[in-house]
Amino acid sequence: MVSVYTTRKLPEQAIALLRKKNVEFSFNPKDAPPSESSLKREVSSVDGLVCLLTEKITPAVIESGKSLKVISNIAVGYDNIDVKKATEKGIYVTNTPGVLTETTADLAWA
Repeated sequence: MVSVYTTRKLPEQAIALLRKKNVEFSFNPKDAPPSESSLKREVSSVDGLVCLLTEKITPAVIESGKSLKVISNIAVGYDNIDVKKATEKGIYVTNTPGVLTETTADLAWA
């Protein structure tokens, strides 16, 4: 079974999709970025990490992920993730390009 930790609670649609795919998941119950020590503890036993731009995914966090295979950033950028360290460990890093394109265009028109 695949296990995933998310740094924030996901929308109900995403949770339903994870359950449908038989993914074991846990999430940070606080509506605030988890501390580095909390991140290190949580990623120590999961296959995937879903994070936001507000979380700093440091080399120490990445090193603690013994079975970590992917870090998915819910953001256009990925400056919050040490991509070099993740690459050295064979961990994929993803982001969500284009997620703000329409919103930015709407703001410009406004």
